[in-house]
Amino acid sequence: MAVKRFSSSFRTRDDVFDNITPNNIVVTPTGGVAVPAGEFKPADWLPVAWQGTASQDYFVIGSGKVVSMTKRGNICLGGLNATINAGTAAVGDACITYTSADVEAKTKNVTTGQDVTALEVAAGALSLADVADGLVDRGLVREEVCGTGAPYDNTLIADVQAVLNDFISAPIGVSAYDVYSWGGELTDERGLDFTNYQKQHLVQFFTQAQMQMPVIGLAQTTGVDVSGATAFGASGTSFPASVGGGVVWASSAELSALARYSDDDRASMLIEAGDPVIGYALATDSAGGSLARHTDRTPFADGASAGIFTNKRDNVASLRNSGDFFVDAEAGLVIVRSDAWDATGASNTGLATTLSYYHHDSATPAASSDDRLVSLLAVTDAKPGDTIGFDEWSNLTVDATGTLGRVIAIKEEPRGLMDRVRTGFEGSSFDASMQMPGSATGGFTDLITLSNETVADRVAVLLVNFL
Repeated sequence: MAVKRFSSSFRTRDDVFDNITPNNIVVTPTGGVAVPAGEFKPADWLPVAWQGTASQDYFVIGSGKVVSMTKRGNICLGGLNATINAGTAAVGDACITYTSADVEAKTKNVTTGQDVTALEVAAGALSLADVADGLVDRGLVREEVCGTGAPYDNTLIADVQAVLNDFISAPIGVSAYDVYSWGGELTDERGLDFTNYQKQHLVQFFTQAQMQMPVIGLAQTTGVDVSGATAFGASGTSFPASVGGGVVWASSAELSALARYSDDDRASMLIEAGDPVIGYALATDSAGGSLARHTDRTPFADGASAGIFTNKRDNVASLRNSGDFFVDAEAGLVIVRSDAWDATGASNTGLATTLSYYHHDSATPAASSDDRLVSLLAVTDAKPGDTIGFDEWSNLTVDATGTLGRVIAIKEEPRGLMDRVRTGFEGSSFDASMQMPGSATGGFTDLITLSNETVADRVAVLLVNFL
């Protein structure tokens, strides 16, 4: 009778094609400490962020995400530092959430050092106080760090923050690539979570880099009727602009008097007095978020049967037929030609519209929802020169007090006639992960098309420096 002398957990390694995270690193300096030397490993308690579609591998940190370092020298998500030190932080705030994927991946519970169990998953998210208690109980942080001369008190946010800040550092850089769930120490087969299965020996991060990422913070406005717009001459502004959330209209005579649309060498911006065109300044948000261009991702549409806005044009000079319109996103105007309209606006009140358009929402940007792909959360309308900070999702943000770098460019997609480059998998039956940038994506980069965020057509180029 055979006796089974060996028992262990195995995983099968399948080298198959999987979704590729878009490259967000443009260039890194050569030499120096931009790519620090060292034996860096991800923390074994990091919760699973996503699972590979084909390989079924588990990942804990996405490429380009802001990272911090633990007291033990392991790499973790920098967003934890933002959660810990938020101005409104309370001891009961959620800090780390484990799921059934962590049970399957044999993720260690940060509070116990043991594999996450189904019961711990069912108990819900670990609060700031839960994590701090666990670190103290495990002897990873001494109570003396509270500095009060009294025992650690998990009901005091200052004590909880002191413990957590002693264990998790401020951001040190950005992840160089996608990071696998830590598979255990390579001592022997018993040191690994799954026998002979460790895809990533060590990991790397960048302290300096030029990066690119989509700008998130997009909102849609619907049901706008321009027939009751305020006249430009009565709005009290020097350039047609939305006042108090309403629409402002300007006649061709008023538009032609502006330097932007005057008769000069810029033929694409030419408007003459008496042309049957009218410009409408559309409302965005109270902080002045800019209008999004008319693209496949952010279409400008008129739901009214009047069909006033029907043919999208690329510039003012192309407004030759009734229904032609041009969205001048930079100026916040839509300029339309209609032979049924009086250029003075006197007889336009009966032509109702139900406009739908997008704008970059700088007042209340949407929160991040994607643990995998890095993005720039624009808390103001992102522009070159803005300083960079970070948030609890380990994303970079536009922050007036940020010290991690600066925005150096904002690129609008599609660029360089990429929509004319023939690429495969154009059909509607193929999802974004299968479409190669080009005609299949409408010319948009995969930084945008693979993002799960509210992204329009902008890619930010950043210089980051964590030294």
